[in-house]
Amino acid sequence: MNVISNPEIFKKTLKEGITELFKDKIKISFLIKVYEEVKKSDVYQQYQLANARKSANPAYVVTGTESCLYETLKMITAIHITNITFMDDDGKGKQQKNKEYIETLKQQTLLEIQLRDFVPYVYANDAYFHYYPYVFFNYVAAEYIKKTILNQYKDLKMIGFVKEEEERTVKNMFIDISISVESIIAICEIPGISQAMSILRTLIDSIFTLSILIEHKNIICEYNKFIEYAAIYDENNKMNLEHKYSEEFDELYNSLFKGKKRPTKKNFLNYGWLRKISGNELKTYSASDFRKSAPISENVKKHLESCYPFLCKFIHGDFDLNKYVREDTYLFIQQIIAIILAQDFVYFENIINNKGIIGDFDIQSNIKENFKYIVEYREMAKIKNHREYK
Repeated sequence: MNVISNPEIFKKTLKEGITELFKDKIKISFLIKVYEEVKKSDVYQQYQLANARKSANPAYVVTGTESCLYETLKMITAIHITNITFMDDDGKGKQQKNKEYIETLKQQTLLEIQLRDFVPYVYANDAYFHYYPYVFFNYVAAEYIKKTILNQYKDLKMIGFVKEEEERTVKNMFIDISISVESIIAICEIPGISQAMSILRTLIDSIFTLSILIEHKNIICEYNKFIEYAAIYDENNKMNLEHKYSEEFDELYNSLFKGKKRPTKKNFLNYGWLRKISGNELKTYSASDFRKSAPISENVKKHLESCYPFLCKFIHGDFDLNKYVREDTYLFIQQIIAIILAQDFVYFENIINNKGIIGDFDIQSNIKENFKYIVEYREMAKIKNHREYK
């Protein structure tokens, strides 16, 4: 997009260039009016300056002040669409003339601009999806946790941890969960939707695992040992070796299970570390045993467990795409991410003593607000469309 940033030419060409891009999303005169208010702010001026500096780097995928204009228009549009979701046509029209609403929309846009450093430059594309608040702030939350840990990785002390291996393992799990969230959001477009669903299923397992390791720190060494067993198995499997398990794992398995009633080797490979939890009686070492062992509230656990059948259908292609509304699939993904991030922040605050506050922005409160919005939006869409939702 070649938008000229010279003020004189800008006024003459803005409507022509912007109308083509935004005409189906928002009233153009309203969009320009809000943008004119946003660009008066010192926050926007600093954003332009910082963006111009970054554009000097060949690795930066957009250029200078033009990208600021385009990205800001996308922010305004996405936030506005979110704000008017539950309004009728009359209410939507009135908002565009409401000075208080224009000021609110301006402040919401400036908040996204202020937090822009928490999102990657991959956002500089034609998608609006990434700028919807319930998506944008999910990414901010994940990036905040990741940056907090990485920026002080060696010196960051975790409450209740004594051994260095235990601290390192949990820190890495926090980072991996953040990376998974960011990856899902980045590729959450068809045809990448199946890959996003696959990562989402792994992400659910990760939050269960994190809850177990934080509650039972004494089993972290055993957990890491089984991670090594699994790595050996995967490597041998790639090489098509007849014997896929390590000798140490085989010896452990055979010493523990001598009778006929014993778990499959694969199940024990995945969840054998759970045997170290005191009082944990496991028979099959199944995924169900794993989830039951997680000290997560029953409400959250039930919600996450209910996602597995749907995720498996998507991953293995065993579904009819026409039965699902594309927008609702995106909302479903963001809803699950919000649940996981809310749980993630509980642990993050408890063991790192960090409440997730950026200036006046409260990440945890925002996650809860986004979750509530998504639930209401999906319910409204379900009634409106009379289609099958999962």
